Amino acid sequence: MALNNNEKEVRDAMLKAGEFLRSTWPGKKENEGKINVQKKADGSLVTNADFESNRIIEEVVSKVFPDYGFVSEEAEIPKDINDFDKVWLIDPLDGTRSFVEGKDDFSILIGLSVDCKPSFGLVYFPALELEGYAKVGEGALFDGKAIKVSENQKLVSKKAFRRNAPRYDVGIEWETMQDSGLALMNVARGELDCAVIKLVHHKEWDLLAPTCFILEAGGKVTDENGNEILFNQPSMKNEYYVASNGLVHDEVLSIIANHE
Repeated sequence: MALNNNEKEVRDAMLKAGEFLRSTWPGKKENEGKINVQKKADGSLVTNADFESNRIIEEVVSKVFPDYGFVSEEAEIPKDINDFDKVWLIDPLDGTRSFVEGKDDFSILIGLSVDCKPSFGLVYFPALELEGYAKVGEGALFDGKAIKVSENQKLVSKKAFRRNAPRYDVGIEWETMQDSGLALMNVARGELDCAVIKLVHHKEWDLLAPTCFILEAGGKVTDENGNEILFNQPSMKNEYYVASNGLVHDEVLSIIANHE
């Protein structure tokens, strides 16, 4: 699997944006005072680093793919975006709270939706210096290696992740501490067997790129009813995002149904 020249330009922009994030990340003492933190209307955080990362990426994507739609968490959504068959969905700083608190699990997520389905994904964890890409029908690479989901057939403690969901007292300990972007990548690379996210704050730009990785690594992604999740929709109608290795998927869906 290889990137074409245009995809390489987007990847280079992502790495450049990541270098900027790393240079302002409060996790390093020398970066103290380099970010300004504000609260959005929904209570989530945003910083000057979010906006600069977005500027770096949008400038390149808009130049290289001028006929594609572009949606970012940190930009106004075009009114005609649902008229595009090919749409980039970008989170220039996923895990802003982690970033602000000096944690290292924040990331950049770049996904391409074609006909409402995941087609291409890029991820970068600047503080961890880990990155990868996934292309539909071609597989997924992370940290320079091909990745695949786990082979566990039953849920076990600390291999299942939940965010904004009920406690699910089903005899296992759920992982809750890592940022959701990292958790979804850990499903793709076999470190976790599943991830359940109740869609309180998560949007399409949080989910598209990781979905491409999970699917290309052999996993499964659905809503709480087992239906395929489509992207670039006027709104996400599903209440849950459920990702797994495929083998535990029915078990996870049953848990959700029994706790609603």
